[in-house]
Amino acid sequence: MISNNSSISTGPSVAPPIKLQWLIIGVLTGLTNASLLLFITFHRKLHNITNFILCSKLLIGFFFGVFYVIPRQGIPALSHVLVLCDIIPQVGNGLMVNLNLHVCLISFHRYFFIINPFRYKERATPRNVTIVVGCTWLLSIFIAIIPFFTFRPINITKCVGITNITAETIYLSTVFIILFLIPLVVLVATYGKILVVVLSLHHDDIYPVGEKLSIIKVKTNRKALIQAAVMIGIFFCLFVPFVIGVIVFFFALQTGNVGSLFHVLTATQYPAFCYPTISPILNILFMGDIRVEVIQFAKTSYSVISGENNSFNIEASPQAQRRRKTLTSTL
Repeated sequence: MISNNSSISTGPSVAPPIKLQWLIIGVLTGLTNASLLLFITFHRKLHNITNFILCSKLLIGFFFGVFYVIPRQGIPALSHVLVLCDIIPQVGNGLMVNLNLHVCLISFHRYFFIINPFRYKERATPRNVTIVVGCTWLLSIFIAIIPFFTFRPINITKCVGITNITAETIYLSTVFIILFLIPLVVLVATYGKILVVVLSLHHDDIYPVGEKLSIIKVKTNRKALIQAAVMIGIFFCLFVPFVIGVIVFFFALQTGNVGSLFHVLTATQYPAFCYPTISPILNILFMGDIRVEVIQFAKTSYSVISGENNSFNIEASPQAQRRRKTLTSTL
């Protein structure tokens, strides 16, 4: 996620051998994100505003695994090449900032969809969403290239290490505020508000509804709360150790008393870097429309592989269509 590794390097060194654990994480990150991205792309039923934001997030996850984790952590020799040794760490910074800005954006999107669906339909137009998503990409790119024009310019003759510890610390602290604290606060505040609204809807007789509609609302709100709790919990648990480790490490770096903190910081990278890997899986589990299509695709593929002649008629059958509509409406 971070340029802590690039900042830590203070001079040229022999590139270590391939690190299998990081290579596996990078490959899995690329595969999970690319698979879901292609699945949504080739299923027109999933083409909507929500999944447009998700596709942008999946593209970031794919780039992160392929263009940062693999060359930076999995095959370190690539990050010792001139120029690339300065660019690759900032690629990781920019992609992770963008990834977490998308987490923030998705939380806002769900907030307006659940809290104020009528205003959501007015504001969440394809044009507006495209502009917002584009702004997150531009902001992330800007954040990533700041060091190149300030305290750590690219040197085509050698890899640049730490030249200004104070500037590095200020920069990384700012990145972590944008990368971790803001998305976390937004997630907690957004879904905290959703919880309050859901509880008021369940106990307020001012909003009478039919029995069937009431059941659907209860199930939908319960699933939204479960999703919020799981996503926030995973995001928090995977990133908190790394954030604390980076903050402590750079404070220690300024005092010159690093000790074994580098190894502790490296260990905390594993859970943090696994978030982009498991995020597509969580999206499948908690997004009803995607889950329904994935299950249907799996059943159809299994029928084709097993040689059942009626496998091609599964999706077209009236029973399957009614079942899909029922599942989608309740999710």
